[in-house]
Amino acid sequence: MEINVKDLLVVVDVYSINKAIQRDKSDTRLDYRAYLNHAKQDDILLRALAYGYNTRKEIVTFKDCLQRYGYQVYLRDIFQSQKNPHKIIYIPNHVRVALDVMEIIHQGKVNKVVLGANDPNYIDLVQHLKSKGIEVEIFCNNVPNALRNAASTCRDFTDELLLTGIIVDGKKAE
Repeated sequence: MEINVKDLLVVVDVYSINKAIQRDKSDTRLDYRAYLNHAKQDDILLRALAYGYNTRKEIVTFKDCLQRYGYQVYLRDIFQSQKNPHKIIYIPNHVRVALDVMEIIHQGKVNKVVLGANDPNYIDLVQHLKSKGIEVEIFCNNVPNALRNAASTCRDFTDELLLTGIIVDGKKAE
């Protein structure tokens, strides 16, 4: 059997993934190291990008962990509404993700993208990548049908990628 190895770009929208997981299991987090290993399978990983938000003090530790696992991490600040100081404003990452992915794709090395997100705002990006001959796999839970249908393939997380309880450096705290 011939294995068709791809040059791979992995892109993770941390906010989207966390929402997808916590929708089903509120005390559960993704093991981002295991996720990256499952995402790449037999393919050649060119780059792994993770996008999230500066939401709390522990974000520095989380960012460091992601970087040790091999991700380039991009964090956006969140803002408080001027009209309602209790309301937090998240500026979506999908435009930044699309711009970064297109810049990398333009270099001509990537022929497969694994997208860790379930946000339908990524449909246009997925369709554009496919029109350029790039295979796009969505690797996330609770993916809407429109995004699932736009992708080349779609996989859900397995329980082996999920951690429950307090997590420190990718492992349960004792």
